[in-house]
Parts: sequence; structure tokens; C-alpha cells
Amino acid sequence: MTSVSPAAVRLMSDIAGGIAIAALSITLAVSACSLFTIARTRSAPTIVWCILGTSICTSMVHLSLTVHYTYPWTLNDGVLCSIVSRSVTWFYCMSVAFVVQFLHARAQVVDEDASSTLLMKVIQAGILGVIPLALVGVIGTQSYIDTDHGLCLPYYPIYVPALLTIAVVAMSSLLTFKFVSAIRHHNEIIDMEQPAVGIATIDYRKIARQNLLSSSIAMSCTTATMAFVLINDIIFTRTPAFIMTIEDTVGVIDLTINYLIVKFVFQFSNIRLPGSTSKVDVSQAFIGCGKVNPVSAINYVGGCLRFR
Repeated sequence: MTSVSPAAVRLMSDIAGGIAIAALSITLAVSACSLFTIARTRSAPTIVWCILGTSICTSMVHLSLTVHYTYPWTLNDGVLCSIVSRSVTWFYCMSVAFVVQFLHARAQVVDEDASSTLLMKVIQAGILGVIPLALVGVIGTQSYIDTDHGLCLPYYPIYVPALLTIAVVAMSSLLTFKFVSAIRHHNEIIDMEQPAVGIATIDYRKIARQNLLSSSIAMSCTTATMAFVLINDIIFTRTPAFIMTIEDTVGVIDLTINYLIVKFVFQFSNIRLPGSTSKVDVSQAFIGCGKVNPVSAINYVGGCLRFR
């Protein structure tokens, strides 16, 4: 990477900083919506807290990377550089954990007995396992000041992207399969009860396919980011400045895409049931009030899964 000129590195770092600032503005603005939702809800459901957790962690990653690429670093800033670099590791892992927790909570919308199954308990344990992984990653994260370009550059330990990739792919795939299977099961029930229920106009099989496709795309963003970090860790002892700016920019875009998808899914929590003049707030299904109504739940996912 010695062929990359200082001007090119500076240009790329300016681009990375600009993208981080723009992403931070977006996540902070949308986070305000989440806080407003919680403030007006007497008992906020799990899925809303997952969205809020994702927004906070994503915003902190964007803030840290904004500092990375806008602050004029000198050799005297070693401690600050270390703090900022380690915060990226922690909050990125936590953001991913909240996204997977969102998928876990979402799966329970259409399967009221899901939480009691061994599979869901194992996945929940896996989500909680991200916390110690993040702590170990924070300890292992290193940083240094690149005096040639005036940048604070981190080095993320190789086991963090490796384990996080395996965990994300495994848990997200299982939760997506669980969710799509539940939709298909409810669709079969609706088909049998169609004359009485009168909801023949909604193609839930199409919704299931859209969910599978869009969830796979979102999961691919995180997987691609982790693969990029993993490859760089294998090739370089210290990732060159130009490559690191690209890596961090990819991470910012990845987190922003995942967060916006999660957020916009919940924007459709109020779905009008066919043949009804009132709206049903399916978020109430999360507030410990008994079993989820399959018809209400499937109308919720029917409206929102075009985004996820």
C-alpha cells in the first residue's frame, strides 16, 4: 500500500468522516422517534427496546468513527485513540446483538409458543454470549497514531470478526427460518378459515419470500463487513490507513442499513385488519397479556415485512 499517496489517504479519510457524520445525523434523528414511542407507551414491548438499543449503539459507533476521521491526531493522543478504538468494538458488537434480539422478538409475534422451545432458548443464550465476546474484543483491540496522515487507526483482534460472523449467520438464519415457517403455518390456518375470516386479498406466501430475501440481504451486509475485517487482520499486522478508512466506511454503511431496516419494520405496527374499521396495535402482543392473536400478528408482519 506504499503506492497510495498521502493525498489519496486524506481524501478517503475525509470521505469516511463525512459518511460517519451523515450516518450519525440519521441515526440520532430516527432515535428520537424511538424515544417518543417509548415515552407514549405505558409498557414498551421488547421489540421497541431492541430498536432503541440498536439506535444507541449504532449512533455511538458513528460518533466514534466521526472522531476517528475528523480529530487532528498527534502522538500525545494515544489514550484517547485507544478509548475511541475500543468503543467501536464494543458498540458494534452490541448493535449486532440488538439486531439479532430484534429478530428473536419478532419471531415471537407469529409464534406465541416460540419462547418456550429449546431452539429459541439456545438462540437467546447465544445473543447474550455476544456480551463477553465484546468485552474480550475491547481488551484485545489495539490502536496507534499514524503520524504520516494524522489518523488514529485501530486493529481489531481476529477472533472478534470470526466469531461474530459465525454467530450472526447461525442465529439470523435460524430466526428467519423460524419466522417464515410460522407465517406459512398461520397462512395454512387462514386458508382453512378463509370463508369466516375473509382475508383472501393478502398473499402471505409472497410476504414470507420477501422477508427471506430482505433478511438475507441485511444479514449479508454484516457478514461482508466481518469478512472484510477478517481478511485484513489475516493479511496485515497493522492495516494500512487507506484500507482502514475503507473498512470503517463499510462498517458505517452496514450498521446504518441494518438499523434503518429494523426501524422501518416497526413503523408498520399499526395495521388495518381486512374488513375492520379500526387499527390493531400488534405491539400489545408483547405486553404479557396472553397469547398472540395469529390473525393480528400476521397482519402486522404482512404490512411490515416488505422492508425486512
